[in-house]
Amino acid sequence: MTPSHQRPLFTFALSQVGWFACILGAANGLPWLGPLIVALLALHFIQSATDRPRAALRLLAVAVIGLVTDSLLMVSGVLIFPEAVQIMPALPGPPVWMVALWVGFGTTLGGALRALRMRWLGSVLVGAVFGALGYRAGVALGAAELGAPIPWSLGCVALAWGVVLPLMLQLDARLEPSTSTP
Repeated sequence: MTPSHQRPLFTFALSQVGWFACILGAANGLPWLGPLIVALLALHFIQSATDRPRAALRLLAVAVIGLVTDSLLMVSGVLIFPEAVQIMPALPGPPVWMVALWVGFGTTLGGALRALRMRWLGSVLVGAVFGALGYRAGVALGAAELGAPIPWSLGCVALAWGVVLPLMLQLDARLEPSTSTP
């Protein structure tokens, strides 16, 4: 078992494994690889939780927020997913591996990103900067495309992540089991 002070770092490292599996899998014709690995990471996250149903709900909430966010980015022409990177191209919305990215990210909210819960401006800035960088990296690796012009698209992604990261952090805090005893 990982010591408690190392769990946030361990969980963050696992989420990065999931990120690379999703992005590189999609970019290399294996769009199912990432969701499979993230499913294993999510199972580990849920199994390690003291309140398993609530842990599953926390990940589900992040998946729904991600699905809505990426759907809006797609509809607005900011984010484009070629058929080749999708598991089931006939389904509307982002590919399954993209939703899996959100689930993997959800495992970090109560750990590595916990310090941002009470820092609203910090969470807005971290979300905007690193959200845009993450999407840019995914595009550079061939998993997706950005609509033109690129600066506008990255600005829209930054705006979206500047809104959703603080939202996800607060939601995660509300869904986290109470550690106090009666």
